[in-house]
Amino acid sequence: AFGGIPNVALKYSALIFEGSRLPELSPAALVPENRVPGCVSRTWVSVSGDAAMVRIAAHSEAQITRGLCALLVTGLDGLPAEEVAAVDPGVLQDFGFGDTLTPGRNSGFLNIMLTIQKQARQLCDSKSA
Repeated sequence: AFGGIPNVALKYSALIFEGSRLPELSPAALVPENRVPGCVSRTWVSVSGDAAMVRIAAHSEAQITRGLCALLVTGLDGLPAEEVAAVDPGVLQDFGFGDTLTPGRNSGFLNIMLTIQKQARQLCDSKSA
């Protein structure tokens, strides 16, 4: 998605812009169980819906991390929970940011992805319960 942007500064500007377009997360979703562990910035994700279609919302206090959240929300929102749970967490490389992010942001992206997948799996589990 951003791999075609040759300049790193432009790439980050586009990422920050995507983050600015991310809808605000409901204050009711800013709860400890939605907080992403291992993120340097305070970040929350909320996965709702059912096994057939998940709705994903996210918020981060850091602009770049908010942009990373926007990438995941845009790419995963509306998919079946099983598909979300099966996405390769290494998907960051597909966006063209893997080599330019700091290790902390790479780790944060992975933790955001894993938190989304954990919540999506819970939707799958509630379907079979």
